[in-house]
Amino acid sequence: MSREKILTRIRANLHRKSTSLSSEWQQRLHSHPRGVIPQRGSEDFKERARLFAERAREAGATVEEITTLKRLPSALLTLLQQERETHLRLSPDPLWKSIAWEHYPSLLFSTGEGRNEDRVSVTSCFCAIAETGTVMILNDAHTPVALCFLAEVHIVVILIEYVVNGYEDAWDRLREKNVNPSSVHFITGPSRTGDIEQKIMIGAHGPRRVHVVLVG
Repeated sequence: MSREKILTRIRANLHRKSTSLSSEWQQRLHSHPRGVIPQRGSEDFKERARLFAERAREAGATVEEITTLKRLPSALLTLLQQERETHLRLSPDPLWKSIAWEHYPSLLFSTGEGRNEDRVSVTSCFCAIAETGTVMILNDAHTPVALCFLAEVHIVVILIEYVVNGYEDAWDRLREKNVNPSSVHFITGPSRTGDIEQKIMIGAHGPRRVHVVLVG
């Protein structure tokens, strides 16, 4: 039986016309219907940030709050000391241009795509999702996605106004910005797996530590 005959029989059993399914999908893609949204979010961005931090910690991430981006170098130096590392890999993001890196000569970093030898990486994110403590990262020229997965420690810098309630809000923001990344990644806490003897292993397929810096 041909593919078309099989599809025709399926449509007949579903009482659909041959074009109805295509029309429904076209309408869905055009209208962007929203799913059921848990009543966890808030219209207040500070409350959203608080909820995001709470959920991120529950997922195993560490969270730090700073008032402005100017304080980021100090926060990075502290984390490098904790990890007993001397160097980090920074994403080529315009967000960092406002930071006076020259005032921190002891902070050693390079900029570019992720490399196997980098143990600590720093990226921004497109937005953060309060509902689950998840960060949404776009793979583009400013945020090469390898930085999110190759290093043992991934530091994610989030502006507080980029925290949204749920996944639907994140996709809405992506459409509003009219950007077209090569891929979209959702990261919730450090990498983990339970495949080996049913024991949770941290860092099996990516960073063993995800450290979130909330700015604002």
